[in-house]
Amino acid sequence: MPRAILDYYLSSRRVDVRRAWEGPLDLATLERRHTNEVALALARDALETGAYHDVHCWVFTPVSFTHLMRGLAELDLVKFSCESIAETLLNQNEFYATMTRGTNRQEIIATWAQATDFLEGSAGNAGVLGRLRRAWSSLTGSQAG
Repeated sequence: MPRAILDYYLSSRRVDVRRAWEGPLDLATLERRHTNEVALALARDALETGAYHDVHCWVFTPVSFTHLMRGLAELDLVKFSCESIAETLLNQNEFYATMTRGTNRQEIIATWAQATDFLEGSAGNAGVLGRLRRAWSSLTGSQAG
């Protein structure tokens, strides 16, 4: 996919994860990882030779991921249940989900709904993210967002 390669290499920026946790980043101030010439050369390479370039940019939060997976399960497009999922740790940029192959569509959907509820804090749960924000606020004296 030369278009995906070009998009990745033209768009990829260096991001200070700590600064990203502190608030919105200004795209104009973020250093590009690659030049236009590199982006074009790699896209051409894929187009002309079929070479594979491992590029991707999927941006999820744990909650947006559970919503996506539930929707895909409801459409019967995935057969994976949510075994566990954890919030992104402070000053990090990844989260982890453990999935297991399932066979019962309704059970698969239910696991993603439960994961969403856990992360969002419904059904009386204070919510992982909410607890982290309140803990951070108490340590820093700032308002919880």
